[in-house]
Amino acid sequence: MPAHRMALKGDESNAPWQLEWDDSKFLVNDPEGNLVLEIEPASAHRAIDIFELYHENRVTIVTPEGPLQFKNTNNAAAADLQKFLEARLRSDPEYLKQLRQHSLRLIPRGMLISLVCGAMFALYCWWAFTAPDPPPGHWIRWIGWLIHLILLVLVAGIILGPIVSFTGLRHWLRYRRIDHAAKKSEPEA
Repeated sequence: MPAHRMALKGDESNAPWQLEWDDSKFLVNDPEGNLVLEIEPASAHRAIDIFELYHENRVTIVTPEGPLQFKNTNNAAAADLQKFLEARLRSDPEYLKQLRQHSLRLIPRGMLISLVCGAMFALYCWWAFTAPDPPPGHWIRWIGWLIHLILLVLVAGIILGPIVSFTGLRHWLRYRRIDHAAKKSEPEA
């Protein structure tokens, strides 16, 4: 049975929490040994934050009281949990399908964010280049700080869009790999 002791992120005492699982249970115990979470292994993968696990190499367990985010100092725990998660996702094709659909929606959403922000930024640049300078005391000079703030948000959107699309693509490729591994492991009829 894999068992790992980890400290919560933001906990100054670094008291170790116990995370363990086998074929019959998935448990999280606090530093005093009290049971915080017990889940059936068949649904435990739904309580694991996949993004945190794969992108931040950090274990985060979602509980009814809120997420338990552990410090990412235990690489063995993250690796064991990734193996556990992939095995459980293979046995839950409906949830895997939902994750794949969500990741596929991120790809065009990111492109749309970038396209809309880029178009608005280009329109402003065109207007600023072709419009005459406003006279002193004009109302537009009073809101210059707001225009700068909006332009900063648009540039952030232009940069964020491809990142969102790339993240969606990485998730989709990961779920596709897990799905293909599940299909290979199925016995032929």
